[in-house]
Amino acid sequence: MSVSIGMVGLGMFGGGFVNLFKAHPLVDRIAFCDREQDRVRKWAEDPFMAHKFNPRDAYYSLDDICRADLDALVIITQPWLHAPQCIQAMKSGK
Repeated sequence: MSVSIGMVGLGMFGGGFVNLFKAHPLVDRIAFCDREQDRVRKWAEDPFMAHKFNPRDAYYSLDDICRADLDALVIITQPWLHAPQCIQAMKSGK
């Protein structure tokens, strides 16, 4: 069994979780989402992510990543955004 994860929010705190999911043996695919394109690009261009990241899995809005064929989303944005973003993610089947 494997899991595909979308990471939403790649700032200082959120970016700290990337390597944890990269190292997890059951996570076979990681998607990145942040409004700041340079944050997504930082991880997308990391050669050590190549085995779990596909360039098609770069997103710049919650709406777009919610429509992706991912198993789950990890919401690592600002705390005051969590509730509405988690509700949106759950309504999209994540």
